[in-house]
Amino acid sequence: MSVWRIVPGLLILFIGFCVSQRAVAAPIFALGTNVVYEVSADGRRYEARQPLSLRGGYRFELADTYLEYTNFRVAANGVSMLNVAREHQEFLFWGRKVFRSDWVISPSAALGVGFEHDRVSTNFGSERSEEQGSPTAIMATALGVRVQVVEHLDLQFEGRLGFGSEYQPSPLFGFGIAFGVIF
Repeated sequence: MSVWRIVPGLLILFIGFCVSQRAVAAPIFALGTNVVYEVSADGRRYEARQPLSLRGGYRFELADTYLEYTNFRVAANGVSMLNVAREHQEFLFWGRKVFRSDWVISPSAALGVGFEHDRVSTNFGSERSEEQGSPTAIMATALGVRVQVVEHLDLQFEGRLGFGSEYQPSPLFGFGIAFGVIF
């Protein structure tokens, strides 16, 4: 079953949940970084990547919903005339349930759906070529804790599993930290 078949249903579920909330939604913005582990180009070991993530959305009484953009670049320098660089981008729509939000340290669980794509640039002497991959569907889950630093600032620590046909390996495992501002 294709991931794209379930995305509309999940989006309708998230939108319905947001509309059903009686509490006023507070806008949130977060900046974070992750560490994800991919299989190396030679396929013999794992390499750590450190993408930057930007998040924006709303905090409701029972849950958070937000969009997340993640980006990282990997450069592989070969001989002096050949350079290859890869840029990876992801766009995810997340729903996060925070348990015991009245605690300073609150456990959370999240589900995300979206897409990812890569762009590869190759330089050979004075020649340059650039190829863009097609967007592919991805899903992700996360477990973590939210630490309320002060009233309008918090930190989110989480472990993630990402599922996608282009991920090597799938599921892709990672850790993340984000600093959030609640307006």
